[in-house]
Amino acid sequence: MDNKPLTGAELDSLYALIERGPLPLSEIPSKSGCTSLIERGFVVQIVKNMDTSNYAATMNGCRMYNYLQGQTNLMAAYAARQTKTAIMKAQET
Repeated sequence: MDNKPLTGAELDSLYALIERGPLPLSEIPSKSGCTSLIERGFVVQIVKNMDTSNYAATMNGCRMYNYLQGQTNLMAAYAARQTKTAIMKAQET
């Protein structure tokens, strides 16, 4: 796995693709982040309903998402991320 830290643009794009993907490029938060994730092997371009403008996370992307949340499986990682987000929002108010 690539051990270089992900940029904010890469994180936003990876989170969107894991949590809502596959997505067309127009719905990915950062096109440059998506391009970088493709180069790093975390995202691929896919065909969906005869449309080639969709992108999805790879299994390496899934492993990175899990790693970033300190978890070993996707459901636990998603729950951890949602919990962190809720805590951060509560602290803002």
